[in-house]
Amino acid sequence: MTGKSRVNLRFSAAILFLSLLSGQARAAFEVTGYAKSLDFGYPSTEDESAKSLSGNRLRLDGRWKDPKNILNLRLAADNEVLWGSLLKSQRTAVNSILAKEELLDMTWNLSENENFLWRENFYRAYAESHISHMDLTVGRQRIAWGQGRIWNPTDVINPYNPLSIERDERPGSDLADARWNFSALSFLEGVYAPKKDADWDKSIVMGKFRANVLRMDFEFVGGKRGKEDLAGFSQTAQVFDGSLRAEAIYNFDSEVRRDFAKAVISYDRSFSLPNTLYLLGEYFYNGIGEKNKEDYFKVVLNPQDQSFVGKDYYGFGATYDVTPLFKAECYGIINLNDGSFFAGPKMSWQPLTDLELSAGYQVYNGKDRTEFGNLRDIGFVQVQWFFSRMF
Repeated sequence: MTGKSRVNLRFSAAILFLSLLSGQARAAFEVTGYAKSLDFGYPSTEDESAKSLSGNRLRLDGRWKDPKNILNLRLAADNEVLWGSLLKSQRTAVNSILAKEELLDMTWNLSENENFLWRENFYRAYAESHISHMDLTVGRQRIAWGQGRIWNPTDVINPYNPLSIERDERPGSDLADARWNFSALSFLEGVYAPKKDADWDKSIVMGKFRANVLRMDFEFVGGKRGKEDLAGFSQTAQVFDGSLRAEAIYNFDSEVRRDFAKAVISYDRSFSLPNTLYLLGEYFYNGIGEKNKEDYFKVVLNPQDQSFVGKDYYGFGATYDVTPLFKAECYGIINLNDGSFFAGPKMSWQPLTDLELSAGYQVYNGKDRTEFGNLRDIGFVQVQWFFSRMF
């Protein structure tokens, strides 16, 4: 049997097992997912011709739910085909939604060459149990910590790249997550992510306590990531019909870089105009970064960090529902030290309940050798069809 057949049979057999288990246990079994085609390209410059890349993904997401809600299972798999002249130089970018340095390798390249790649990947694969006040989840999953909308300093387990075209795609990690719920708004949580080869020097062990006091949410986190220790907090409060958020973390006792802090303060609010308008403003202090662009080379980044090399940033976002089916949005980041910036306007239209069409353009601007000044603009169009079925 070929490697391609084995990989396809893995997911097919798992889905069949979940469906049979559903019938035997009279449990709910649901398969959701989407088919997506994302095409993007660089405009031509004086030194280089235009280049493009077509990314096509089929995601199947199976969920088996115990009628007593004691044990639930989830398995989500992607089958992707990518081709184009940009693939060779953008392998890092197209791998950005894949989990990295995890305990289990759940990605298989079925066929590839310089301008073509066919692969399969398990996006999620976990079991969760709910017994009394205890929630336990084990497997490939995403743990989302923090309150920031663009940056999340306390999200040290699964941080995402705010420059990504696919903002909704968040890779997971192989980990065990245990949570004791004191109430609907208060809990104590512990996470262990062993990472590749179960190496203690690469592993993540974190804890979080969350509480609601005076109608404000507070979170306190602490633990270790690799060879450095971390401690931080986040807070959310309702102010003038919007949300005021603050978040900070301190990294210390590292063997490879100095101690430093990261912090975010943001405010976002929705307005009821003829349709809904959402506005966001966020400041990010990056203690590991440098103020002078000539010193960017000194910045030592952890592969699991959000990769920014400046010291001070401002992020903004705006979304407006032009009609119930048509949405316009724009998110951006300004490096307050070197003056370079990124902006990503996007428009989305939903002509059918299960079909979405979108198009956007990412602009990078700045002087030579600034953080965003030497990055190339990129435009994209996307077609996405969603589906869902209960068994």
